[in-house]
Amino acid sequence: MKDYIFVLGRDPEISLEEIKRYLESRRYDFKIKEYNKKIALVSVDHLKNKIIGDLGGTLKIAEVFNIKDLDINQDEIKYGFSVYGSKGITKIKNELKNYFKKQKTKVIIKNPKMGETFSPSEFKGNFIEFVVYNNYLAKTILVSNPKDYGNRDDKKPYFDRLKVTSIRLTKILINLSGVKENETLLDPFCGTGTILQEALLMGINGYGIEKDHRTFEGCKTNLNWFKKAFNVKNNFEVFHGDAREATKFIDKVDVVVTEPFLGPFFKQYPSETQAMKIKNELTRLYFDTLRELKGMTKKRIIFISPIIPFKKGHAKPDMESILSKLRIKVEKKFLYQVQGNIIDREIYVLTP
Repeated sequence: MKDYIFVLGRDPEISLEEIKRYLESRRYDFKIKEYNKKIALVSVDHLKNKIIGDLGGTLKIAEVFNIKDLDINQDEIKYGFSVYGSKGITKIKNELKNYFKKQKTKVIIKNPKMGETFSPSEFKGNFIEFVVYNNYLAKTILVSNPKDYGNRDDKKPYFDRLKVTSIRLTKILINLSGVKENETLLDPFCGTGTILQEALLMGINGYGIEKDHRTFEGCKTNLNWFKKAFNVKNNFEVFHGDAREATKFIDKVDVVVTEPFLGPFFKQYPSETQAMKIKNELTRLYFDTLRELKGMTKKRIIFISPIIPFKKGHAKPDMESILSKLRIKVEKKFLYQVQGNIIDREIYVLTP
């Protein structure tokens, strides 16, 4: 097995769990050797290049190596360092300098625009990034491309900013479910179809349910466009209906991945009365929905619940009571926050 450094995004705990689920579901032989809030050091038997496009919470992946094994036969190179732990950095820099001197390679050293690490957007042209984590030296081999996400959203035929889940979060949710290629995924609150499109791109068959007729039609339009534009081979089907009646449309699925209705859109904090009213309405909706989903899901349900703030506190659907009554097991729960958003979210990884 080889050692790889996975550079994690802004939610490192969630990103680490995503990596574990992804590797487990695809039967990789792996071990998490070390982890901090910036990186995960993973020993794994092999990696396919597509992993960086599948993972939502990993910025880049670097392969650990010994300088004596380095083989770069170029007359001129541009390189730089991203440092995630300064132990041994001076020694490593000197060893690389001596290596290139012996190779008679002309070097141009590039520095990060901010701090001690390069962002994915800085990878342009013939540039080599060396990642330093304490005594580990690695060469970056895979880098995420967030611009791809924007391109997919911008080109959709139908877009509603109030009914869309970010592609980054979507990938994380799908991977947390442990779904594999050619299995089936259901999004019972599918909106404009973001979760379904990313599932299709990962080789997963998708079902969606959408209650609002206009959004339902828009979702179908988006997915038909997406399947053609990205040459997707897997299948999807979208139903106009209520998530609480999912078994009317579908008998069984491998996983459910959904961001359900989280309440009305707020530009400012609601009153306590408003927050409590929304909490009660969502509690009833989530109970009825999860009761329906429990019997039709083979593996896992990934479900998001909101935290609704008001001036002197917050309210949230009574998920603990719901899950206890339905005898649904909580495997994991994560707090997910986005700067500037009024509503925070909790991500539940559930076993029905």
